[in-house]
Amino acid sequence: MIKIAHFPVLIALSIVGACSSSEGPEEKTETSQQRTFTEEDKRIARLLTVGSDEIDESASPQYRATLCSLALQAIEGRMRGALSDEQLKAFAQAQSLYDQRARAGASAEDAQLTRDEVETAYPDESDRARFAIGCLQDLA
Repeated sequence: MIKIAHFPVLIALSIVGACSSSEGPEEKTETSQQRTFTEEDKRIARLLTVGSDEIDESASPQYRATLCSLALQAIEGRMRGALSDEQLKAFAQAQSLYDQRARAGASAEDAQLTRDEVETAYPDESDRARFAIGCLQDLA
């Protein structure tokens, strides 16, 4: 009997099987060459990724929370005319939650230093806004 937990694996295998071609080995070796991406290519891809999480893994929870707060602020400001009152309230609640996380266990001075650090690292609101979707996904 097949367990329900195995269905995703079976579906993935059937998709891979359906996508495999009947081409000869000569054609497969020609298309199996992989392109090597430069660091600049990778940097540009990260910049284009919405909700990307390119924050250094060693960043503190306060740093991440501050960036999320600023990211949500950037999105909310740009979409103010397009969002309903309920949506604006949800953005404000999410931003408030991240503000609380940013201040958790930190003095007012440390919280301000972290905010200054994030604002220096991401001076452009567009750069901050890229993180908003990832921040909202973290709340879900």
